[in-house]
Amino acid sequence: MVALTQTLFRMGETQTLVVEPALDGTVELPEASMLLGADYVRFGPDLLLITADGGRVLVKGFFETETPPDLTTEGGILIKGPTAALMAGPAAPGQYAQAGPGTVAEPIGTVDTLEGTVTATRIDGTQVQLAKGDAVFQGDVIETADDGAIGITFADETSFSLDSGGEMVLDEMIYDPGAESGNAAISVLQGAFSFVSGQVAKTGPDAMTITTPVATIGIRGTAGSGAVYKPGDSMPDGRQANGGETTTALLRELTGTGELSFQSGGAIQVLNQAHQAVSGFSQDEAPSNVFAMSARDLAQAFGDAIEANPGAAKALPPSFRQAVNKVVQEVRAAERVEKAQEKADEAKAKADELKAQAEAAETPEQKAALEQQAAELEAQATQELTQAEQTLQQAALEAQVA
Repeated sequence: MVALTQTLFRMGETQTLVVEPALDGTVELPEASMLLGADYVRFGPDLLLITADGGRVLVKGFFETETPPDLTTEGGILIKGPTAALMAGPAAPGQYAQAGPGTVAEPIGTVDTLEGTVTATRIDGTQVQLAKGDAVFQGDVIETADDGAIGITFADETSFSLDSGGEMVLDEMIYDPGAESGNAAISVLQGAFSFVSGQVAKTGPDAMTITTPVATIGIRGTAGSGAVYKPGDSMPDGRQANGGETTTALLRELTGTGELSFQSGGAIQVLNQAHQAVSGFSQDEAPSNVFAMSARDLAQAFGDAIEANPGAAKALPPSFRQAVNKVVQEVRAAERVEKAQEKADEAKAKADELKAQAEAAETPEQKAALEQQAAELEAQATQELTQAEQTLQQAALEAQVA
């Protein structure tokens, strides 16, 4: 067990939970929210975690050992120590810790597709907003905003994408084409993702891995998609996620279907047939049984990530990509209807206020003007809602045909 104490943080009046590593070298926290979606800040030799709701956790002595301790929760979430250290940034911002004097870090890939706002925090602590064509580097922490998505092509021709509201760490990408050897490791903390493996995955069964808070996925020369769920997200089996749970699916490729392994709780599931999927719920729990996902299921769960993947066009069958696109358009149309409905509700409330003001107007002219404003407001909102609903109906019809 780890010692937990509470103290009043000196910077302001925020109550802070102070934790120290246990004898086994791990740090256990009570809640997943203390790790997932939190800001990781280097605070001298300590690690400060600032949660989405403003809570604070101080991990004492986190940076005092050569290998920082792993961070876990009672529910079986795991963030590896080195990954957490990358997320917290360097001791001396502006300097690459692994680079010697006069050396420059080599890029490991290029941004090939990008939507919305996507940022990368470099290993030297600098943060940049990415654009198409930009290089990415080992150790980059990449975050996609609610309107963002990114697709990267790595040096070994692996392509990887991350959908909106996601976060991942590019832990490692080493490839020697002459020796036909290499290693690739990516940590996905949250969000939907998609991948088409390149040369590294062909060099060995464990050469390319994707680590999530509850599982390790071994890529053995294949294409696939997955998601690390946020609290409240719906999983394929209908359960509501607590945060960190992971689903991964294998996709059919033009050249056939590869294989991937999914490990959690000391057990392994292997996927080797197209549209097979598996879910993991905790580092302490074995993965689910393998189950099948239809093309529509896959598109609803991972569609935006698949569309953002720069390798999808070459690797995946055109009929599948078309079906994915149609479902994605349907989902986006449904979102527009929801927003239009919210806007219509707001317009009606405003129109009701104007009508009330009209009833209290001192002159007929003022009353008529207010009533006209109310009518125009309601009419515009109704028109926008009708247009959104028509778009949704058309998108749903096209998705069924696809």
